[in-house]
Amino acid sequence: VIKQALVDLSTRILQESEHRPEYAGMGTTLVMALITQRHLFVAHLGDSRAYLLKGDILQQITNDHTLVRHLLMTREITQEQAKNHPGNNQLIQYIGMSSIAHPDVICLPRVSGERLLLCSDGLSNMLSNQDIKQSLSQFSSPEQICTTLVKIANQNGGKDNITAVLVDMD
Repeated sequence: VIKQALVDLSTRILQESEHRPEYAGMGTTLVMALITQRHLFVAHLGDSRAYLLKGDILQQITNDHTLVRHLLMTREITQEQAKNHPGNNQLIQYIGMSSIAHPDVICLPRVSGERLLLCSDGLSNMLSNQDIKQSLSQFSSPEQICTTLVKIANQNGGKDNITAVLVDMD
């Protein structure tokens, strides 16, 4: 259901961009979560990310839909080459793309005490995983954590829109 909703959304955004000149070329990335009593569903298109903090281990649970990630997965480039590759922010999947979108949907067990961070690439491109982990571990208030993460991203250059949402699983 989630996957089909994102495919439909992408198609609708594409149609709007084709029929309204002011929206020509419009597209966006998306990361979302649906949390039930027992499960955590995370869906995404593009390079917005979801991270899960389990105790003191931070895990990126989404994979960027970028050209560089694809080239890494197919072993066409190395991790070292990926760092400065010109296709680093070139999206191959996103909301509003001209072909049918193929969102990733992950289902995980909901575990009390874990923290879920949803963020845009404006945050993840400006902070290391260590910076993110430290902020998630250092503060208790989700609002304080998000404010701190955005502040650090801006201090590090703030080159893009910066969004952060934190959910404490209880």
